[in-house]
Amino acid sequence: LMLSRVFLIKQGKCCGLKCLMCPYENQHSGESSMIREEVWNKLEDWEKIEQCVFEGVWKLYMKGGEPFADERNIEFIEKISKNEFPHIRQLQLSTNMARMTPRIIRLLEDIQNNTSCSIAMSISIDGIGKQYEWIRSTSWDRLLENIRNVPVDYMSTSITMSPYNFFNIPEIVHTLHNELPKKPTRVKGRPVHNPIYLNCAHVIPHDVYHKVCRERKELQFAKPNDVLDWSWWTGGQGYAIEKYQGEILDQYREFTEFMNERRGFRIEDIVPELSCIDK
Repeated sequence: LMLSRVFLIKQGKCCGLKCLMCPYENQHSGESSMIREEVWNKLEDWEKIEQCVFEGVWKLYMKGGEPFADERNIEFIEKISKNEFPHIRQLQLSTNMARMTPRIIRLLEDIQNNTSCSIAMSISIDGIGKQYEWIRSTSWDRLLENIRNVPVDYMSTSITMSPYNFFNIPEIVHTLHNELPKKPTRVKGRPVHNPIYLNCAHVIPHDVYHKVCRERKELQFAKPNDVLDWSWWTGGQGYAIEKYQGEILDQYREFTEFMNERRGFRIEDIVPELSCIDK
């Protein structure tokens, strides 16, 4: 009899990347001992977590932040690979893949070869090539190499929609379905709600926004099997109160210029449709 128990380990502030839409970005540079100590203090009873899992969890879900940014998660995976938790039937990982190492790959291979546990992985991919690097602060080529090497039984991808990828989401979806080293079984996504100046409906002109959304709905009916769930395209966006619109646009422009300087290249050169925001 399989116990219907799922256990989630989530460390929201423990990561290492500098993704532009992350509310913790200014805190988790990957070298910040402050955040490391904060995460450790909140999860200081790690032995209790292991005990909960040992007592009968059939599905273990690790997400972040970035699960591979915490050594204890990796040690936990190592124990699974040694069949110390034989009742676990699925290990589910939500990751940006930036911290994938030969050691982690070997442990996942051992899980596949030595246990009855399957591996499901959701990978965050918000753009293509330089666009991805601008948004996620890590190498596109390295991402592809890690996907190529990582052993998984089920792989899905997740897109966080912002103004910087709003206009070429169909191209991103096509790339994820057809050009990754492994084909995902599902592409899912969500819009940015906070900070408000990265919410598409608040910064993209309404006529342009609605035109693109109509085109997306037509594409959904034309290619119903292209992606499983398109409801997130327009859901839950809302509009800014008009008197705050100018302030929000100023914040968007200031932030975009800051990120252009930080990344060393301009996102407008990759996504020229962004010029509509300044018209």
